[in-house]
Amino acid sequence: MLKISPLTSINALLTISIISGSLGVLTLKVAWPTSEGVEAFRNTSAFLAWMSVVSVLFAVSPIAAAYGMSVFLKLGKTLPKIEFINLTWFLIALMLSLGVQFYFFREFDFIFPSQEVATLRVRVDAIVISSILAFIPLAIALGYLAISVDKLNPNAVLFTEKYFLFRDYLFLITFFISLLIGLGTLATGAYQHTLQVHADAGFIKDPFPPGLTVIYGAYFSLILIILYLPIELMLSQKGWEYIHLNFPIPSEKPEEWANSYDCRAKAEEWLNLKKQPFSSLSSNLVILTPLLSGLTSYLLPVR
Repeated sequence: MLKISPLTSINALLTISIISGSLGVLTLKVAWPTSEGVEAFRNTSAFLAWMSVVSVLFAVSPIAAAYGMSVFLKLGKTLPKIEFINLTWFLIALMLSLGVQFYFFREFDFIFPSQEVATLRVRVDAIVISSILAFIPLAIALGYLAISVDKLNPNAVLFTEKYFLFRDYLFLITFFISLLIGLGTLATGAYQHTLQVHADAGFIKDPFPPGLTVIYGAYFSLILIILYLPIELMLSQKGWEYIHLNFPIPSEKPEEWANSYDCRAKAEEWLNLKKQPFSSLSSNLVILTPLLSGLTSYLLPVR
């Protein structure tokens, strides 16, 4: 069987990322209809900022999708087929909750000539579809992870190995989801500023208010909390069950309490059970990335 070195895999992934980022640039760069309004729309610093964020979003997407696929392929091998139903419902509910925001922004229409608005919408839809395609493997991986954590046996021989592996999976999956949503929020803000510049020049009416990007980011940060917190709490519960099984508190020998307490304290620290779910700076930054992206696009308008 042919073995691929890690460096080869990294180089291949970076190449795909560069190609994907270039496609992001081409999505907003080429094949626009010729008109004074379109030229004015494209020749602004706001449009360049939008194109830059979109290119980064496209570049990150294959890396995020590849990680999500690697996780759910590993976890999916050990789960029964019946869990597919639970996973399907999870994905449907998640996609509906995310789709609410996209539908909401569709309600804020703007005035372009019909040919130009069709061209613009095709590009916006291409950006959204690309992000969704990258998000789906991560969502499946997160669903598989939740099922795997729920079935984790604290009495199993490989419990601690799987426990720390699942913690790493949870952080990195949440990180990539947050990164995609954060970049999407920045792209939405840059898109709003581009339309606003165009509106100020008299070509269209005012687009959706810039403050909506803050609401957009806050909503997705809330979704991340809903996705992250239950799995984090389940992992903590499994850790406590492991401690209760392996380091029980002596009931009849007070002289052994000190030694038992010391062992339990070390186990709690080793399993990171002393920390609250949002006491880690890295976890907080990951959760708040969409909200911070919305605030950034609102407070730093591009003109």
